[in-house]
Amino acid sequence: MAEIATLKVKLPKQFIVGLIILCALPFLFDWIYDQFNVGINLSAIAGEEHSNRGQFLHLILEWTGVIIAFSTAIFAVLQFRITGNEATPVIGLALFCAGTMDAFHALAASNLIYSLSDPKDFIPFTWAISRIFNALILIIGVTVFLFYRRLNKNKKASNWRFLMGLSLAFMAISYITIAFCANSETLPNTMFSDTAFARPYDLVPLVLFFTAAVYFLPKFYKKNNSIFAHSLMWSMLPAIVTQLHMAFGSSHLFDAHFNNGHFLKVIFYMVPFTGIAFDYFNTYKKNLDQIKELNLQNKALEQKNKNLEEYTYITSHDLQEPLHTISSFSELLQNEHSANLDEQSLLYLSFIEQGSERMKALIKSLLDHGRIGLTKEKTKVNLNDILTCVKSDLTALLNESGASIISEKLPIIWGFEEELTMLFQNLIENSVKYKNNNRPCEIQIFCTKKKEMWEIEFKDNGIGFDPIYAEKIFAIFQRLHLKEESKGTGIGLAHCRKIVRKHGGEIWATSIPGEGANFHFTLPG
Repeated sequence: MAEIATLKVKLPKQFIVGLIILCALPFLFDWIYDQFNVGINLSAIAGEEHSNRGQFLHLILEWTGVIIAFSTAIFAVLQFRITGNEATPVIGLALFCAGTMDAFHALAASNLIYSLSDPKDFIPFTWAISRIFNALILIIGVTVFLFYRRLNKNKKASNWRFLMGLSLAFMAISYITIAFCANSETLPNTMFSDTAFARPYDLVPLVLFFTAAVYFLPKFYKKNNSIFAHSLMWSMLPAIVTQLHMAFGSSHLFDAHFNNGHFLKVIFYMVPFTGIAFDYFNTYKKNLDQIKELNLQNKALEQKNKNLEEYTYITSHDLQEPLHTISSFSELLQNEHSANLDEQSLLYLSFIEQGSERMKALIKSLLDHGRIGLTKEKTKVNLNDILTCVKSDLTALLNESGASIISEKLPIIWGFEEELTMLFQNLIENSVKYKNNNRPCEIQIFCTKKKEMWEIEFKDNGIGFDPIYAEKIFAIFQRLHLKEESKGTGIGLAHCRKIVRKHGGEIWATSIPGEGANFHFTLPG
């Protein structure tokens, strides 16, 4: 049978149409609005005749892009913490480093960074180098992810260690590039105002962004089916249009194409930010839907358990009547017609009576098991009082067996008093039942606070059990000893597990055969 293709998640069509319109708008702005063109010539820089208007608009656009790039990186890390998908932080780090380079360019264009080189070369060069860096760091990030995913396809690696190493590598590249630009006495001229291609260096990032759009990012999207990956593909559209404005249109600082390019660069950063925001909210919505589904399943399961408990209770109750009839008639036969029965017949009647008594005990145990948790509300219960009450009820058993109970001070919790009394009673009776005849029976009770739970331990010095049966002993009607060796129905520890779980805790046992058993259970504090 052919495999069903995975449905690809994508940006909404309306968003893509809007993006295309935004990329086309600057061409209309050139025709309609003059204020985008403030026409600052390179020669004005040497004479310190900057246009405040153009410089301010450039600064606003640059820092808007930087803030969006940094915000995308933060969202990427948060998304990784939620989903564990290492793709988002890898690309987020690349965008963060790209934003760092853009911040460097913005500071350079505002004369806030001192350079050894001539300003007329420094400002255009920082733009060209930042754009080349943006394209390269994105391609490197995608390549690293693809290589890392293939290398770790069938084994788990330390994602955080990988991401930290990649972060340091990206930041090192950024720092080296910035240090080189700031400390170089001579930088190549990247702007030729009187030629057809005033900014030939912008052809390099144009080619790199186009290559990323047609080769690297589609591969990334194929390996990482997410809106974020799809948005990265579409972010190449404003990136390419930006380079078209700069390479073929802009001939002076802060001219129309210059500012149009910077506006589109903001859109370039905005698209992946929107994509990762979509992914974040989709993940959040998916988690909410899963929680709702789990709640519905829990309610359905609770109802099924309730119906099963009612069924068990009713069935057990109804079984008592025919069992009582069998027991009565066997007793009547034995009392009134024993003289007419031979020894074999009397033995059979004895077996019937013993079987009836055992069945009565089992049915009573089932009824008790079904009634566990029927208490309507929890109350504040002092476990020290519970222990005192149980010791009083079991006085005869404790005296007969010579058992002693030593207990630490126990906590006060919210719980079902009747069920907690049964829990303590069953555990103590179990320790006495399986005591070691070669030494006095001693039961120790400890308690430890662990976060929001109390862990309580019943430790005895009895015969213990093989640890392989540590789970089996809590199953209903499961016994490790023959009924001739010990009395009981084999349901006492099943009661204990149900009681503890009704309180939101868990119970388990450990043992060393011949040395004793330890029963641990947790209750909410």
